Amino acid sequence: MTMTIAVYRIDRESGTRTPVREKYTVEAPDVPETLSAPPPCTCPRCTDGPVRLCAGAREANRRSRGAP
Repeated sequence: MTMTIAVYRIDRESGTRTPVREKYTVEAPDVPETLSAPPPCTCPRCTDGPVRLCAGAREANRRSRGAP
C-alpha cells in the first residue's frame, strides 16, 4: 500500500499554508497481523488458577459455616 504525504506550516494569523515538504509517496511498512485476543496470562494465579481457586472457595465455604 502506498501513501502520499505533504507537510505544511499554517500561519495562525492569516491561515496561509506554506509547504515545508512537497508531496512524496512512501510505501507503508509490512505490519504483522494483529491478534484478536491478548496472549494468555502467565501470573501464578492464572497458571495455577483452577486448583488454587477451588481450594480458596472450599476454605471460604468452610469459614462461612462457622468451622474453625
